[in-house]
Amino acid sequence: DHTNWVPSPTTLCAYGRLVESDGPITAAAAFGDDVVVCKHNSLYLGRFEAGNAEVWVWEKISNSAGAQNQRCVASDREGRVYMLGADDLYVWDGAQVKGLMGGVIREWFRDNVSWDYGTQASGAPVTHIVYDPMREVVIINAVSRVTSLVMLTISYCPRSKLWAYATTAYEALAVAQRGTTSWPTYPEVFALASSSTFGSGNTTANRYLYEFSSAQPNGGATCGFTTGDFGSDFYESELKTVRVRDIAGNTTSANRRAWGMKRPDLLSSLTTAVANTTAKSDGAFDVRQSEKWHRLKFQFLGHVEVTGINLDLTKQGAK
Repeated sequence: DHTNWVPSPTTLCAYGRLVESDGPITAAAAFGDDVVVCKHNSLYLGRFEAGNAEVWVWEKISNSAGAQNQRCVASDREGRVYMLGADDLYVWDGAQVKGLMGGVIREWFRDNVSWDYGTQASGAPVTHIVYDPMREVVIINAVSRVTSLVMLTISYCPRSKLWAYATTAYEALAVAQRGTTSWPTYPEVFALASSSTFGSGNTTANRYLYEFSSAQPNGGATCGFTTGDFGSDFYESELKTVRVRDIAGNTTSANRRAWGMKRPDLLSSLTTAVANTTAKSDGAFDVRQSEKWHRLKFQFLGHVEVTGINLDLTKQGAK
């Protein structure tokens, strides 16, 4: 009887306190038949035992991992639980708790993310995470320490163990069933302005990643990447053309840009040789630059998945 809250083993109703660590309970998430309960800097695993007088048996599994609020917890397809703590993104897989941020990412997070994670009733942005089942990434949308009330968005891919940074400031992110055309409750949950719009990076799957922002989010955001250096210390080379190979996303050539950069040695500063080149219909960019070392920057409109790039790079003067 879910309406009967009188403690009794016969009705499987019990209460208790988790006192092995300080602070209040900040979040909880299902983990199979068990439940994970977070404080700011500790983590507990609860297991339901019907024959036990306490009904729930608790085990503390971490003295450092935790979650800052209920929206800082997300689960992936395999059931792993991700928790955003004060200084790291943690994952619990049933065997151990791991911190996922390396040194550089963790330092950036500490320097740029506000310690004030906000509350749902505060009327201000709330730091939160979501798991995007289509792209299979964990996305952190965090309150900026540098600019008040502005959100910073970074993502982590468990398969590649790589991080990415979004240039668009989203007020909130949420994953929901396909077919939802309005949000009667989410604007209140996230304390968004009434003018906030929403869109989706993928409209063909069963679940959406909704992106709330005051700007146009429905494919209007840009993404991109910058390569390392290609070339040799011993001779100049000519980079004529580069072709991007992709498997999904906005493939319209007019929505793709590339910047060619070059330098005579790896200690020199880069100069931009070709700026804002539009891709041809076959996805290739005419770069046409000569130097010992070359670097490329790409920008796309909306969501794009790139599998590789192909360079037409030849030794200067060679055929």
